[in-house]
Amino acid sequence: MKQLRLTGVSNVDFGRHRGFSCLGLDHAFVVVYGANESGKSTLAEFLTWSIGGPFRTYANGSERFRIDGVERVGGRVEATLGGERLDLEARFKLRLRDKPNDLRSGTIAARSLDSADAFGSLFSGLTPEDYVLIYRIYGVDLSSSGTENDFSALFSKFASGGSTSTLEPRAQVDWLIGKERELEVLRKSRNQELKALVARIRDAEKRPEQVVAEQQRIAVLAGRVSEIGKQLAAMQAEQALIARVIAGVGALRRQHEARASLSALAEVPPAWAAVLPSVADIKRLRDEFEDVEEKQRAASAAAGAAIARTGLRAADLEGKRLSAAERSQMQAAAAAVHVAVTAQSAVETHLQQLVLEHRRVESEANSAAGSVGLSREQAEALANQSGLLDGVTNEGLQWANAAQAVARARAEAADAEAALQTVRENVPAPSPPSPPVPAPKWGLNPFVVAAVVAVVGMLGLVSPWASLGSGLVAAVVFAVVRSNRKPVLPQQAPVTVPSAGAPPEVAALAARMGVLASARSNEGDRARRVSEVLAVYGVVPPTPEDAPAVIAALKNLAGLVDAARRLSLNLNDARGGTERAAGELQRCRETFATMLRERGAEGVVSVDSFPEWLVEYENALNASELLQQLVRRQSERAAQLQPLLAPIADEVSGMSWGALLERFTSFVELSARHNKAEQEVREAGIAVTGAGMTDGPVRALLERFPMGDGLSAQQRELSGRVQVMEDERIAATEERTRLTVELEARLQTEVLPELLLQRGELEEAQAESEQDLVVARLARELLGTAIDDFEKQNQDPVIQHAQRLVEQVVPSWGTLMMTYPAGGKPTITRDSTSGRLLSDRLSDGARALLHLGIRLAFAERDSERRGLALPLICDDPFAHFDDDRTRGALELLRDTSKRHQVILFTCETGTRTLAADLGAHVINL
Repeated sequence: MKQLRLTGVSNVDFGRHRGFSCLGLDHAFVVVYGANESGKSTLAEFLTWSIGGPFRTYANGSERFRIDGVERVGGRVEATLGGERLDLEARFKLRLRDKPNDLRSGTIAARSLDSADAFGSLFSGLTPEDYVLIYRIYGVDLSSSGTENDFSALFSKFASGGSTSTLEPRAQVDWLIGKERELEVLRKSRNQELKALVARIRDAEKRPEQVVAEQQRIAVLAGRVSEIGKQLAAMQAEQALIARVIAGVGALRRQHEARASLSALAEVPPAWAAVLPSVADIKRLRDEFEDVEEKQRAASAAAGAAIARTGLRAADLEGKRLSAAERSQMQAAAAAVHVAVTAQSAVETHLQQLVLEHRRVESEANSAAGSVGLSREQAEALANQSGLLDGVTNEGLQWANAAQAVARARAEAADAEAALQTVRENVPAPSPPSPPVPAPKWGLNPFVVAAVVAVVGMLGLVSPWASLGSGLVAAVVFAVVRSNRKPVLPQQAPVTVPSAGAPPEVAALAARMGVLASARSNEGDRARRVSEVLAVYGVVPPTPEDAPAVIAALKNLAGLVDAARRLSLNLNDARGGTERAAGELQRCRETFATMLRERGAEGVVSVDSFPEWLVEYENALNASELLQQLVRRQSERAAQLQPLLAPIADEVSGMSWGALLERFTSFVELSARHNKAEQEVREAGIAVTGAGMTDGPVRALLERFPMGDGLSAQQRELSGRVQVMEDERIAATEERTRLTVELEARLQTEVLPELLLQRGELEEAQAESEQDLVVARLARELLGTAIDDFEKQNQDPVIQHAQRLVEQVVPSWGTLMMTYPAGGKPTITRDSTSGRLLSDRLSDGARALLHLGIRLAFAERDSERRGLALPLICDDPFAHFDDDRTRGALELLRDTSKRHQVILFTCETGTRTLAADLGAHVINL
């Protein structure tokens, strides 16, 4: 069988509760203890709505659970159903009429529950009415005399035991009662007819004095019989009264004995009596006070050690808290200091690297400038000129190649001239050679070139790209000027063309001289180009062989100048970064120091040891806070104890706790004996009242026979007198009958036969009617007795189970019977040695115990039918129970908790203590 077990509630907004949570319900037997008006009944109502659904209408008080005018109420319920987790959002919308709207939803396992029907299906067709009538045990309802009417609907849902006959025995009893009434009416009617007929006979009779005398004698006898009947009725009533008093005198004696026992008990002093209801709370508070005191000593030592490890004083921690945000801020401030230190170190390292690199580049630049015959200041003109020098490099290579070509041409011309010299030795000498062709002169103003170079250098200080652009523009301008101006060439001497008859060596020499002239021209042109560019930078023109190396050195120098300039800029940026890093480090250190100063730890802890110190600081704060909490709790317990002990403050001043506890124990026992004696007086009073011993005739009889002494003798005396009078009445009746017969025989005349015949027939019919009436009355009594015996032996299984449950609490309680009047609701009676009593005639305590047993029996039957054991919600069910019955009922609930979860709400400390002794889990609101 599955079991629904509640484990907790949270975020409850219902009636008195706002955001209420209680997560300790996961036990078979739970006791929720709270003082009056603490909201325990409201919580019981919320759990009832959450499981069974809302049952209370607006007219029945659902409006009192509204919160601040908001019509939606509810909360979250956690439970398990057959081992599966059930999350239930119990939401309800209150209405100004009828019941609230059921807005429950939830999940179980992977299945969603989104309607009241879904929960009804989950709980095997459970309705709000079923849950309220069976599983909600409310102390006020238990003692209500009309509660048995609520069981009618429940009995109709369960199969009842008893006869399976289609006839209704109670209906037959009702029919016999009606038949008895009809026969009684018929008897009275025939009596009237008989009286009228007798009157007519008397009118018709005319008899002598003897007839008159006999009639008078018959009348006297009839009067005597009637008088004896009245006396017998009075004596029989007195007999019944005596029997009633004899039956109830035992209850009267028990009442006197109970009163005497109560009077013999010593009285608890009023001041101590006022304190006794709070003894359990006083003991609990005292135990808690001692427990807190012990914990306080341990916490004080722990706090002192923790504070010492932080290097602070206890005063530095007073009133201090460390929230998660504050902890994060302090950790962030310490981390910021670490980051700032690291950043400053990195910036300084970078600056040092830049300084070293700048020095290296400057040294290399100085060396490179000296290698080309320039000063370091002159080398600045090469800034941003690396691109221009790339073209000059090619020119230098071509100049070197041209110089090599001239050398080759000169060697070849020398060879040709040597060959020709050999030939000349045999021929006349040739005409002298023409002078060499001078190099063309370009009309380029050197001042313009110097100005252009200066402008390009100044722009290089502003921007490398501006310098590069200006250099390109200058190169283009020089190229245009050179292309537009023709060189001024010297007049060449006419070349002597060898005659046709000249030797071939002359022609070869002429050709070699032409090649040499062309090579010299090309070499001179390359030399001018390179020299012009180098002159711009103030470099003395080198030899053709050195030109590539000099140009490469200039290009390297230009790169070093650019690198030096870049490093200078980077140095300026790095110095600014160093200043900013130092400022940031100072700011972070001041922020961190401010935070430490606020907590009195400035100068106590360094940034490096801060993480470990922060852990110790938090431990010290927690230990200090725990110590303060314990001090407050100890003060609270002392403050709570003071009003409880106020009535006896003077008496217990200076008394040890052991002596006070002993005094409490003695007075509690005395109070318990008082309560038990008072309960016995009340029960005896109920028994006296139930026996009718307070009626006027009974009191009058008891005044004559105090405590029933002598009543048995009086009863025997009355029995003897009754027997004598019965004998006298029989004799008088027989005499009257004899005289009547004789008189009738004398009165037989012709006038009276018809009337006498009618009277005889009427008397026969009357005798038959009276016989039928006796039979009907006897049949009704026999059938009623048989029905009572049958119902007693064939009770509904629920009633039988309820009787067994009640007998576990009160073994001699009696037999429960459920009867079903024709057309009426079931009626519950208790049949015991003191008689049969309907449930509404029982005492409040007996009726509450009866109804508790019936509800628990119904819960067992209902769980078997559903295959599901639902929780029992009990709200102060023992309001009308004495201590013995309370303990017995708690044991009954403990046994029930083996199958159903039992949640008991109570404001009685005694009930809470008893339940805890029986293994219940206690929750204090």
